[in-house]
Amino acid sequence: MGYRKSSVMVVNFYNNLLSMLLVTGLLGIVVARYGFGLSFTPLLMFRLLIYAGLVQAVAYGYSAIFKKVTVMESVLLSKLTDFIIPLGIFATTWYFNWHSYIISIVSTLLVIWLFYSTTQKSTNNSQTLFKYFWLIGPVLVIQAAISPWLVTDIKTTHALIIFTILTIYLRFLITSIALLRSKKYLPGGKSKVSKHILMLYSMRAILTIVAQLSFTLATSSKNSSIAWIFLNMTSLFSVVISGVVLQEKVRLREFLVLIIIVCLGILTSFI
Repeated sequence: MGYRKSSVMVVNFYNNLLSMLLVTGLLGIVVARYGFGLSFTPLLMFRLLIYAGLVQAVAYGYSAIFKKVTVMESVLLSKLTDFIIPLGIFATTWYFNWHSYIISIVSTLLVIWLFYSTTQKSTNNSQTLFKYFWLIGPVLVIQAAISPWLVTDIKTTHALIIFTILTIYLRFLITSIALLRSKKYLPGGKSKVSKHILMLYSMRAILTIVAQLSFTLATSSKNSSIAWIFLNMTSLFSVVISGVVLQEKVRLREFLVLIIIVCLGILTSFI
């Protein structure tokens, strides 16, 4: 998105359109075999709307910062929220795990050290990065804090899958409205895409479905603070891939930090 100067509105619209089309088949299979598994009350619809709105807000935030920062800078911006997320989850669930909070702090400090030790010439100075942090930081904290509450009474995996599928439908509705309000990006204008780009969107749509399902399952627990340690470092995995795809330099210490954080997270799950 950053290298191609793509529109945030267009990228998210196509991503959610293709995700919705792909997930419709899954919805048919699940409903035919297990039923809906959810009671469509006004409260549930309200929670679905809030949940989908927060997920899409984060998606817009990441789309915006990926146009402005490198992959490594995005890792730093998202990991900074790990200082606050466990406290936000405690505020809504009254559950606090000291072990996961310590790992959150340690993993964030490791990423800060990694960033400043490997970035010789950052594309943005600290003040500019702080400005970009406000595009993603607050909504990440809010999303992490209230996600367990939004799905607290959805106990079965089947019901969570249906909840996730409905979230994808609502995300498409949100991005459609946003695109319609931005008339300059409507079809026939700058929003035309080539077959090659459409294929990239399709690959991204498949990953979006997998990521959304995994995210809903991971954040449905009151102990989701341990999950956010990994969720906020997914870009660090991308650093390895970016060394091949985007020609961004990858160093041994990046692999080491990644391994250390993963091992600490796994260790914490057994404590």
